[in-house]
Amino acid sequence: MKCSGCSLEGDKYTLFNCDSCGITKCKECGNFTASEEKCFALLKRKVILYCPQCREDTGNIDTLMQKNRKLKQEINILKENKTSHQKICDENSAMIKTAEDMKTYIISLEEKIKNLQKDSKTNEQQNIEYNVKLKQKDSENNNLLAKIDQLKDTLEKTQLKYRNTQDECDKLKEKNDNLEVMNAEKQKQINALNGKNKEEMHLHIENCSETKQLNPSPSANQNDIITNDQLKIIFRNLQVNLDKQIEEKLQKLSDSLDKKISNLKKQLNLPLKPILFSEATKNSEKSNSIEIKENVQIPENSILQDQRQLMHDIINLDIQNVKPVNPKIDTGKSKVNTKTSLNKAKDHTNRESNTNYGIKSIETQQTHIEKKEEDFKIIKHKKKRHPEIIGNNKNSALKGVQKMVSVYISRIDANSTVESIRKHLLENGIKQVEIQLGYSKYPDIYKSYIITAPSSLHENIKKPELWPEGTSISNFLYNLAKSRERLK
Repeated sequence: MKCSGCSLEGDKYTLFNCDSCGITKCKECGNFTASEEKCFALLKRKVILYCPQCREDTGNIDTLMQKNRKLKQEINILKENKTSHQKICDENSAMIKTAEDMKTYIISLEEKIKNLQKDSKTNEQQNIEYNVKLKQKDSENNNLLAKIDQLKDTLEKTQLKYRNTQDECDKLKEKNDNLEVMNAEKQKQINALNGKNKEEMHLHIENCSETKQLNPSPSANQNDIITNDQLKIIFRNLQVNLDKQIEEKLQKLSDSLDKKISNLKKQLNLPLKPILFSEATKNSEKSNSIEIKENVQIPENSILQDQRQLMHDIINLDIQNVKPVNPKIDTGKSKVNTKTSLNKAKDHTNRESNTNYGIKSIETQQTHIEKKEEDFKIIKHKKKRHPEIIGNNKNSALKGVQKMVSVYISRIDANSTVESIRKHLLENGIKQVEIQLGYSKYPDIYKSYIITAPSSLHENIKKPELWPEGTSISNFLYNLAKSRERLK
């Protein structure tokens, strides 16, 4: 670069900047540059260059150098201050913007806080109402829990009652079955007696009708006719009277027989035992037996004769003189006019007849086979079983297989399980046990189990002290395979 006003020719580094004033001048002529643009000589120099005017003003080079350094420092400081001022301005502008943003944010937050306060008030009211409702619900829940406890107690009581009622029902069923069997047998007996009574009544009515036909009464009216019910009542009264008369006659006969027997025993010098139908009379001499039979006749013939005579009297009744009987009146109070003269009935006509007469004085007659029973020999075909011998040696090299025995335990609580029973047995020192759920009639109420164990533990398992109160223990005699198939 050259000075435009310089006529001299030189190299391009003729221009320079003064280190003191900073004005660009030409080295040759010392004039200012004529160009409008500022020209900076980019020279890498170590030598300080001054313009001619500055050389005149400056004294020492050292002082100039110090001034130059200070000026440079001040310039740098000013530049730094400018840059820092610009930064500060930029920061201030940014802070102002952020402050404005913060104001808007704070305003929005205040609005939110107001809304939250309103919401909090409403929430507090709702919480108070909710707490009141919770307290009510807690009280209701407590009442419900109390009711549930009461219901549980009532359930347990009802279950116990149900079990007891079921046991009672089972017992009542057994009793009813027995009563039904007894009633059936009694009904058969009653039917047989009714059939006999009906046959006797029919025979009696036929005989009465025959007597009517033989001796008809012209003066009989329709009101005097006797119905079947009245005839039945008459027959009952007659039967009662006949029973009484038979009892009296039998008592008389038994007394007379006892007297005669006592006299005969005195004559024969026999021990005080009844003679009729006894072994002593049969083993005695033929002459004595013939005399006894001639003097003492069997009372059955006399009784039969009396019965036949009474039945003959009943058949030959004068039906015309019989008064009609009201069936509503008690049969004990009604009177019957018979042809024969009978004794008057006592007040206790419905008394049961004593059938225990003559039992002590008369023995049953033995048959020919019963006499020879003493000579019979009892023959037993069943063979005696020898006792089973079981080994006891535990230290031998051989090992035996013990016999397994099954025990049936029922009426255990329905909440029990196989594991609970196994634990119970282990606590009592019983091991090597197989437990199986058995069949129970009411599984909701109680359960039953089949426990198989070695025969050595059989007695320990069947101890009543091992099991709770109410359980039933018995031997299981059925086949386990069939019971397992049933449970499947």
